[in-house]
Amino acid sequence: MPPKSTAPIEAQIQPAGLYQEEEIHMGMVMVKCPQTGRAIPTGITIDRESFQRSPVFFRRTRCPICNTEHAWFARDAWVDEPNARVSHTGLAIQMAHR
Repeated sequence: MPPKSTAPIEAQIQPAGLYQEEEIHMGMVMVKCPQTGRAIPTGITIDRESFQRSPVFFRRTRCPICNTEHAWFARDAWVDEPNARVSHTGLAIQMAHR
């Protein structure tokens, strides 16, 4: 029986990002209520990159603030990602305490 090799195992190097696992942050698509100017949820949950790649579309959303149905286009909406917001808020708090 040949002796066992103690040489390290070589890893294959892949181009950057090809097999890299990325954490996907899901968030709620939000629009602004034209009556109050406040952000309202549309009921659509998606990650920001997928939303930005989606085709232009038109939707209606019932506003929980003014109880009116608002019509909106995708270009008028944004994805609110709570994890990203928390990290930015944490950074702002850290900077404020310096």
